[in-house]
Amino acid sequence: MDTATKIAHRTLLSAGGLALGLGMLVWAGVTQVGGFHVILGILVVLSLWVLCVIAMRARVSRAAIALAAAWGVIVASLGIMQEQLVPGDWHWTIRLAHLVISMGAMWWGNRLVILMRRSAAPAHRGPARGFATLTTMEPARTGSPRSSLQRGGTP
Repeated sequence: MDTATKIAHRTLLSAGGLALGLGMLVWAGVTQVGGFHVILGILVVLSLWVLCVIAMRARVSRAAIALAAAWGVIVASLGIMQEQLVPGDWHWTIRLAHLVISMGAMWWGNRLVILMRRSAAPAHRGPARGFATLTTMEPARTGSPRSSLQRGGTP
């Protein structure tokens, strides 16, 4: 995994974890951290999109990249619009949806990294060194072990 992938992945996970913690504080009524929570959310989405670009260069499935990029758009859209959606007593449903969808962005980032590792892994080309193959084993003995035991011999 190259340096850009490591930085984007760690930024995604760190910003996502911090945003989760600050989001809980916002739910608890600590409004002073709201701006920092938004900045971390932007970092999460940007990191996910950077991983999408890196995944394209690594020839990861286009479908996975498209879904991850679209997921970033959904996270950003919900983060921007969440205060206007379902105001009142049922606003907790939007907050919960924002939490789950944002966690999905972290999942998609991890998924892209896993897919990049798989695409970079060398193809399996037979048994590992040091193991005997069928062609190097001794030829099978003639006669069945049961018949030699019946004669009183050893197998």
